[in-house]
Amino acid sequence: RYHAIAYKVFSKFLNINYEKFTQKNQSEILKSITGEVYNLSTMISSFLLLMSEIFVVLLLYALMLLINYKITLFLSIFMVLNAFILVKILSPIIKKAGLRREEAMKNFFEILNTNLNNFKFIKLKTKEDGVLSLFKAQSEAFSKANITNESVAAVPRIYLEGIGFCVLVFIVVFLVLKNESDISGILSTISIFVLALYRLMPSANRIITSYHDLLYYHSSLDIIYQNLRQEEENLGEEKLSFNQELKICNLSFGYEGKKHLFKNLNLNIKKGEKIAFIGESGCGKSTLVDLIIGLLKPKEGQILIDKQELNA
Repeated sequence: RYHAIAYKVFSKFLNINYEKFTQKNQSEILKSITGEVYNLSTMISSFLLLMSEIFVVLLLYALMLLINYKITLFLSIFMVLNAFILVKILSPIIKKAGLRREEAMKNFFEILNTNLNNFKFIKLKTKEDGVLSLFKAQSEAFSKANITNESVAAVPRIYLEGIGFCVLVFIVVFLVLKNESDISGILSTISIFVLALYRLMPSANRIITSYHDLLYYHSSLDIIYQNLRQEEENLGEEKLSFNQELKICNLSFGYEGKKHLFKNLNLNIKKGEKIAFIGESGCGKSTLVDLIIGLLKPKEGQILIDKQELNA
């Protein structure tokens, strides 16, 4: 599952528009392909476990109904009520821990990506302690969220085992008092209920734990879903021949949400002619090259190669 989802997400990123890719945070991409995909695969495993355990519980429940429907109905109401209370108390804690995990994980990858890409400047300015402090804060936040999740995950087992033992004692006492004259006749009923409860308790625990995993990793599902919804770019296969000139006509371009770098730019470049783009950093030299080679598309105007439009 991890391989299939990671491959699909990575494929989406490789096939999106270049301009959209440049606007994305590289640490977010790394986080999605590694951490979030792994979390989603864990979430899928938890969902499959949840479905299988529900199926087991339903089979045992049907058997218990056939043996003694009155005790089974009482037992059902009692256990469902306790499970509902347990889920109601623990679910908000799990949700908050999941949100803290996602936020810490995002910052964790961003710190790694930013500082590893700027290692030279960190060494020059001797900022190692400051970087380590930032890393420590996010690493601790991530660990605390996981500790909260694992600690809360142990609560249902302890709680349900205690409740299950009390219920078992109650059933035995009830059946013995009700059938004092024929205790041997109810041994089979007691045995079936004991075995059923022995199997139901772990299943109930796994159902609640799996449900909490779905809550804890829900943000990963949202992130992967948004990534898979990204529109892919359809690139043409036709090759353009360049024999005479490259002509830029009334070219206007600006990145989304930012002011235009060019407005009504006109330029002719003959084949074999050597030119240089000169200007301050951020004035659009690299962007103009990206437009000419077809990575970016003009907002207005045309780029013609031997009178054939580049992005047609």
